[in-house]
Amino acid sequence: NDWTLIFFVPTEKVFAPAITLRNRITSVFIGIAALAFVTIFGLSRRVSRTIQRLSEAAAEISRGNLDVTVRATSQDEIGSLAGSFNRMAQDLREQREQIFSHNMELALKIEERTAELRESEEKFRKLIESVPIGIGMGTPEGRIIDINPMVLLMFGYGSKDEFIEAPISSYYADPKEREHYLALMKRDGFVHGLETRMKRKDGTIFWVSITSLVHEDTDGSVSFITTIQDITERQKAFEALSRSEGLLKKVLETLPVGVWITDRDGRIVQVNETGRQIWAGAKYVGIEQYGEYKGWWLASGKRIEPEEWAAARAIIKGEVSLNEEIMIECFDGSNKIILNSALPIRDSAGDITGAIIVNEDITERKLAERSVARERDFSR
Repeated sequence: NDWTLIFFVPTEKVFAPAITLRNRITSVFIGIAALAFVTIFGLSRRVSRTIQRLSEAAAEISRGNLDVTVRATSQDEIGSLAGSFNRMAQDLREQREQIFSHNMELALKIEERTAELRESEEKFRKLIESVPIGIGMGTPEGRIIDINPMVLLMFGYGSKDEFIEAPISSYYADPKEREHYLALMKRDGFVHGLETRMKRKDGTIFWVSITSLVHEDTDGSVSFITTIQDITERQKAFEALSRSEGLLKKVLETLPVGVWITDRDGRIVQVNETGRQIWAGAKYVGIEQYGEYKGWWLASGKRIEPEEWAAARAIIKGEVSLNEEIMIECFDGSNKIILNSALPIRDSAGDITGAIIVNEDITERKLAERSVARERDFSR
């Protein structure tokens, strides 16, 4: 009964089913791994090729070739990326066409505007060269930049190069007048109608009127643009007129009658010494204040109103009055009898520009006439 039964079985037979299962599982796993590797390798190759094409296409676009496209071979994210890239390239091509078209239009406009500017500049140049006034440009330091032909004619030079070689100050008759000009430009930034003397090539002196303004260029440099007008004849006429006025004043002061001059509004502007002596003074008033001059018609004894004075009638109506007998009260309170005459002053167009009034003191003559009349009456 204590018997023990022992079986001996080889391990190969015992584990054979397990080993077989293991081997099958390993084979399946290897197969799946191989399939996965092949699949992943294929996908990676497809993705890398697409990315490579995208990279090459981007490089072409960066070099300005916007006609490049990337072929999309799938409907996945890679294909979507390729499609987006192609749409971007298409948008860039359209924008390039729009920019090109806009640039062409802009270039045409610039060309047209440039042509207009050239034409305008040419017209302006011809205008500058043809105006009868000298025009020039120079620096504050005295260097001449450019001039028009009238400047050469005015100063007696035949060559622009010869003229601009010399400094501006050398053309002034008096260098101090150049300093005065610069002081005005520094203070005001312009001068208008500055009258000064210049010197021609042959040394003769002539008068000019200068108008200048400051010009600042885009680079910050400063220059003076100047017009020069020869006023020598005008200056001579002015000097002649001044001499004539001086002579006239001397003549008026020596006349034995009072002479009064009014402007176009009737305001008294000038009176000679005899006139002041007759009235014991003078008041430079207009027609409305003529009442300050007290007078009465000698024949009627009626007070003369402001607008009844011969000067007022000459200005208002253009009347000529001769030898009106008037009793006046002088500014010192004395009385005199005068002959009062007036006539209007007219310009070349016939418009009244003033009046001349002449007073003659006939007090002594009138007293003598009255004395003779009384003696005649007494002798009768």
